Amino acid sequence: MFGRASATSCHIFYFVVEFLDEKLAEFLFFDADRIIKNLDRYCAAIAAKATGSIEGVWGFIDGTVRPICRPSKGQQAMYNGHKRVHAMKFQTVVTPDGIISHLFGPVDGRRHDLFILNQSGLKTQLEINPSFHNNKLIYGDPAYGRTNVFCCPYKGCRVNAPQMELNKDMSAVRVSVEWSYGEITKYYSFPDYKRHQRVATTPTATLDKLGVFFTNCVTIARGGSNNSKYFSCKPPTFDEYLASYA
Repeated sequence: MFGRASATSCHIFYFVVEFLDEKLAEFLFFDADRIIKNLDRYCAAIAAKATGSIEGVWGFIDGTVRPICRPSKGQQAMYNGHKRVHAMKFQTVVTPDGIISHLFGPVDGRRHDLFILNQSGLKTQLEINPSFHNNKLIYGDPAYGRTNVFCCPYKGCRVNAPQMELNKDMSAVRVSVEWSYGEITKYYSFPDYKRHQRVATTPTATLDKLGVFFTNCVTIARGGSNNSKYFSCKPPTFDEYLASYA
């Protein structure tokens, strides 16, 4: 291809992959500037979709499991008992405009979501920023608990009828997180081929992270995704999305 050996093309490809990963690492971690500008819009979009929702929810946090080929070393660390596969895990926050606005990882597949949250430092980033102090919350599963920046479903034997109804409504809108994960493998299927995800020879985590970035770009280029259409919340323009990177 292009008058070059396939091995040379492969080296060029992975050089570009590593270059982009280095440049985009901080940008993908937490796009605070853009999120802050749109906080009220995000909260309104979620509240409009979930009747009686928790006030102030602007995004949804979750951990995603990316299966990998069984490694020759460190198999126990990479094994995810819930999915029953060897895997890497990432932490993401999805906003109602269809953008994956926070990405952290990879970590070992065996790690719990709460461990990943502590490792990421996201909670600290939210707590030190005054813009997230006035009842601005991220909704997640019970592992994330109820704090001044996170909220989760009500649980226990004393949950009353209104709380059960709220759990039901929030669960229905939270499933939109899975749609965003599906978009990644829809446009970039390579990370979905487990047998090719050899952590010792292939930068699998880097390819996953770039898949998130380019999926966000596709969402912007197409004027939305299933997620943004569900919430009737338009994605940013390229200028708005890349403003904090520039």
